[in-house]
Amino acid sequence: MKRILTLIWILIITSAAYALDAPHNNTNTISCYDCHDFISQPSDTICLSCHINASGGGYSKPNAPKVITHSSENTSTKYGVWETKCRDCHRVHFQEQFQIYGAAAYLGTGTITSVTDNGNGTTTFGYSNFIEQRPGWSDFLKWGKKTANERGLILLPNLGNLAVNFEIFSAAANTITVTGSINSSFPGMVSIGNTFALIYGQNIRANAITPSGLLKSVSFFDKTGNKSFAYNDQLAGDIDGDGNPDDMIPDGICQVCHTNTEHFRSNGILAGIGLHNGLSGTDCSVCHKHTEGFSAAGACKSCHGFPPVNNALGGPDGLAENEGGTGSTSPGAHAKHATSSGLNYPCGTCHTGGMPASAIYDKIIQFGFNALGVYKTGNYDGRTTPANGYSYSSGDPGTIVTNTGTKTCGNIYCHGSTMASNGGTDTTPVWDDPSTGACGTCHGATAANPPAKAAHEKHTKLFTNRGHEYACTLCHNLSASQHVNNKE
Repeated sequence: MKRILTLIWILIITSAAYALDAPHNNTNTISCYDCHDFISQPSDTICLSCHINASGGGYSKPNAPKVITHSSENTSTKYGVWETKCRDCHRVHFQEQFQIYGAAAYLGTGTITSVTDNGNGTTTFGYSNFIEQRPGWSDFLKWGKKTANERGLILLPNLGNLAVNFEIFSAAANTITVTGSINSSFPGMVSIGNTFALIYGQNIRANAITPSGLLKSVSFFDKTGNKSFAYNDQLAGDIDGDGNPDDMIPDGICQVCHTNTEHFRSNGILAGIGLHNGLSGTDCSVCHKHTEGFSAAGACKSCHGFPPVNNALGGPDGLAENEGGTGSTSPGAHAKHATSSGLNYPCGTCHTGGMPASAIYDKIIQFGFNALGVYKTGNYDGRTTPANGYSYSSGDPGTIVTNTGTKTCGNIYCHGSTMASNGGTDTTPVWDDPSTGACGTCHGATAANPPAKAAHEKHTKLFTNRGHEYACTLCHNLSASQHVNNKE
């Protein structure tokens, strides 16, 4: 009945507010036609045409927060091929959480003391008697932006008319400024003495649609605690008799679809263990960012580059900043080894048995050399004392790790371990000195300067120097995938 009454109110004011909830209404100059003129296009195409702002702040049409969809294409095919469309999680017309759950979704309530249309596309409401409904939301400085790169909370300035709502732009101890003109959007619909409420407001559906087509009940009132992304601290045995320990059926938006994941499954098991120990009720999007399709790669980029390629701190390209960082001042040869403009090696080439598969925040820098899947020996000597409790470890039994400060690799195939005494100048390159790993430092790289080992000189030296002038490729017809520099 409450939902029917709300829809009636919405129909009454369609000429002013276009039958939408903030931020998808004319408070952000959005009308029905912005989407419905392109209704023949896939819904994701319409949504993503506006959600393009990667810099954060100043959001407006068509400059909404940048996101990409949650799918195997944007994460991995570890669990097969699947996709979640924008509208599987988001009800774009309505802030459905408060429309369905009412006062349970409120972060706080208070009393409107004044209403001022500022004449510049914003409205300021005076308020008093604020009562916090969920922990942490008495801090009005958070109302205007839930984090640095998010929109503001949604203000319901008249609980007698839930169709009237605005996105908060900024707030102070006794005022709330919102995006949108009340005179053009909701004239005469907010009065002094009205009770107001704040909601988190991400247009989350009350029933999410799983990739298999099932409807799953969702309660999303806050970014942390219960009724947030994923919450399962109350494991209390096999309540429903299905053989698995669980509690009430989870209803976190990040959890309701998960049937095969290693953490926080939809039946209540595997919550808060392993990598996610102690993380029940925390903000999943800190690591699993919507800008990365909620992928694990997004988790890596939240603290440092994936890989780090510059000496700034933090993601998406810099050195580790979490927990104070490792103390490193250089990304070394990550760009050369692990980016598409370099050799494009996967992380496991040097970190087998370690990053990025190891536990997040364990403060252990693991090394495990695995060249071409065949050569698994090698040594790495790191800095004498990594900072802030970080340490080195061998991620694979074939790799020896020390820390006397040379920052060198040795006894590794990629840098000449199988071609000893072969004319190379340096088979122990220094991680942050590119000249020590240049082509030719491990072995002679051309026919004019061939490896000295065995009959290389006889075969490749110029004929006038008593050689046959054979090209290297006559004997070494290696494919790009077989040679360490990815070239024949």
